[in-house]
Amino acid sequence: TFILFVNGRLVESPAIRRTFDTAYADLLPRGGHPFVYLALELPPAHLDVNVHPTKKEVHFKHQEELLGALYELVRRKLESANSSRTFLMQQVLSTGGGGSNNANSKGNVPNASGGDAEPDVEAMDDDDDDDAAAQKENQKAGVKRKALGGGGA
Repeated sequence: TFILFVNGRLVESPAIRRTFDTAYADLLPRGGHPFVYLALELPPAHLDVNVHPTKKEVHFKHQEELLGALYELVRRKLESANSSRTFLMQQVLSTGGGGSNNANSKGNVPNASGGDAEPDVEAMDDDDDDDAAAQKENQKAGVKRKALGGGGA
């Protein structure tokens, strides 16, 4: 989609459209086109509106300079936008201290000594018991607050 306003009037300019398509060519898939909304304010003497009978299409005085300036502006903006899309990656290590994220045929992750790091089932069970105990304590505290006339959960 290419929407162009010049001095407040909706017009078409195949030359500006091609300039934007060229500026975006490296970033879009083949056959893709950018979405462009552009509003230009130019001196009327720099416009040729007599290109099309309905004055819908315009040409510009010093068109090559205008197209070159638009191209450079768009490319600079696009290049600076790409530099802000830098992602840092960090490898996630297993809890067994292993240096690999690959699981073997048993589904275990190899640890640093070459053996298998089995999940600590007791630690998981203890966490569940701790959560249940914490919930009971919160319920008791809520009952005490209600008994004392305070708000409660």
